[in-house]
This record gives sequence, C-alpha cells and structure tokens, in this order.
Amino acid sequence: MTAKRCGVVFVVAGVLVALGLGCRGGIADTAAYQEAAQPAILGLPRLAQRAADAQFGAVGAEIKPSVVLLIQAIDTQAGYLKGLNVSASAPDLRIAHEDYLAACQTYRDTLDKLVERIEFTAVPDTKRIIREATAAYDATAAAWLEAAGVTAP
Repeated sequence: MTAKRCGVVFVVAGVLVALGLGCRGGIADTAAYQEAAQPAILGLPRLAQRAADAQFGAVGAEIKPSVVLLIQAIDTQAGYLKGLNVSASAPDLRIAHEDYLAACQTYRDTLDKLVERIEFTAVPDTKRIIREATAAYDATAAAWLEAAGVTAP
C-alpha cells in the first residue's frame, strides 16, 4: 500500500472511531431527550384515548377490538423510544426511560393475556383488568414525563 493510501485509511479509520465514540455516549440532557422522544410524548393522548375506549366505550363484542387497538398503540409508543440511547451521565433520565419501556411491555403482556381469554372473562372483570393495567402504566408514564422535564400533553 502506498503512503498516500495508508494515510487515507488512517484518516477514515480515525473519523469512524471518533464517530463511534461520540455516538456511544447517548443522550445526556433533557432538552435533547425531549426532542428525540417527541413522537412518543405526542403519542400519549392517543394511547390514553385507546385506553379509555377499551375501559368505558366498548361493550360486549366491542371490547376485544378495543383492546387490540390499545395494544397497537402501546407497541407504537414503545417503538418510538426503543432506539434511543440515553447516556449513563443522565442516570435519572436513563432509569425513567428504561422503567417506561418496561411498563409498556408489562402493559402489553397483561393485555395480550386478556385478549387470549377475553371470551371466558366477564365484562366487569375485563374492564377491571384493563383499568388496573392502565393505572400502573399511567403512574410510570407520569414519572417518565417528570424525569424528561415534560408536562403531559
């Protein structure tokens, strides 16, 4: 390899290493996190509406499709945040981010189990399960928003 090519290889390798190290740290401040998490923050009202539809609006045979729509909203919500890398230099934000993703997964798992046996569950019990799962999710979502420095939309 000629000296010129060798120099180009070292420059390219240096740039790649610098980019890798710069990206590794992740989001370290709430302003950058708020910007990156904006789709998820703006998606909260839609998820809340889906939860309300499943808890209060649906009757009889309408409950299962309402719960399925709620599960889709949860998946969308979590999908917005799964790719975000929150820096260890922002531990409170990182913990809230991870807790929120775990709450989304728990919420989804609970509703998945409900959908599997919804035909065998009485309507009041179905709505109670949805209400309790939603309350647990809402508490974690509120803590996530607080850690991110955002007021609920």
